[in-house]
Amino acid sequence: MDAAALYDELHTITETLSGIMLHTSFHETSETSFAGKEIYIAQVFFTDAWQGSLRIITTDTLARILAERIFSDPAYPVTSFEMSEALREIANITGGNLKNFLPEGTKLSLPRLDVVAEIPAMHTIITTLHFEAEGEPYRIDLLRGNTQ
Repeated sequence: MDAAALYDELHTITETLSGIMLHTSFHETSETSFAGKEIYIAQVFFTDAWQGSLRIITTDTLARILAERIFSDPAYPVTSFEMSEALREIANITGGNLKNFLPEGTKLSLPRLDVVAEIPAMHTIITTLHFEAEGEPYRIDLLRGNTQ
């Protein structure tokens, strides 16, 4: 599958996920800026038949909002653990759906989460999607090759 087709699939998966599970609107933008913000990167890795990874990149603010939507108990504020669990689950669902469009025999890792001050540069990016939700940036990178 080429980069344009993978982009389209990721766009469809994100739109579906944002409406069904996250109850928020994701608006596509031409770029995302994370300047001066704490950055959360949830990532899953593809192995065996297809080598690569999928990164979900967002801010601490949007991570909190999405966790509140997923856990939906307004009586209690979400914890940092719930924020990381929510983002790992979003990466896992997105990667799991995308795996259906990758070569048969591709395996998906458990998701991991990193909190960073800046996004690590990766030279193997196949496609990137930029969104805005709740006034915050949300980016998806699909990377090719051994990215672990």
